[in-house]
Amino acid sequence: MSKIMNFLNSIAMKFMGAVDVSQSDVTFWESYFTTGESGRLDDKTLRYLQSKYGWVKTIINSINTILVPILAIVAAAGIIWAIVLGVNMARADSTDKREECKKRLIFLIIGIVVLVVLIIFFTTLFPLIIKSTVGISATVPETWTDPGGTVSRP
Repeated sequence: MSKIMNFLNSIAMKFMGAVDVSQSDVTFWESYFTTGESGRLDDKTLRYLQSKYGWVKTIINSINTILVPILAIVAAAGIIWAIVLGVNMARADSTDKREECKKRLIFLIIGIVVLVVLIIFFTTLFPLIIKSTVGISATVPETWTDPGGTVSRP
């Protein structure tokens, strides 16, 4: 019965021109804005945030979906390469070969540290920077325009 009600509610929201807010939208916006004792945003605030700043959620989710796994794979490859360089350094016959492996290993460690910093940046700091740069606010104005028309907040 609840599936039917959810389906009818989503059709009514689209028919009235309101912005449909999914559970992932609610989770995303509530991770940045919490109000009151419950820590939940009301329905109108969620619709406002989704209608005006929905593109921010798209950018952040795209970065987390595409860039973070790529950086993690590159970091894993770097760790494997570090092991290979370590073995080559241990098996090196001359001092020159050891010094060359040592230099490569140092540059590789620097590269892995940079990758870890990038992963932390894109997962933690980038969303906060976007939020403050764009000026996203959970304060809903009296009226705003969404894709379906003008929505008033009583």
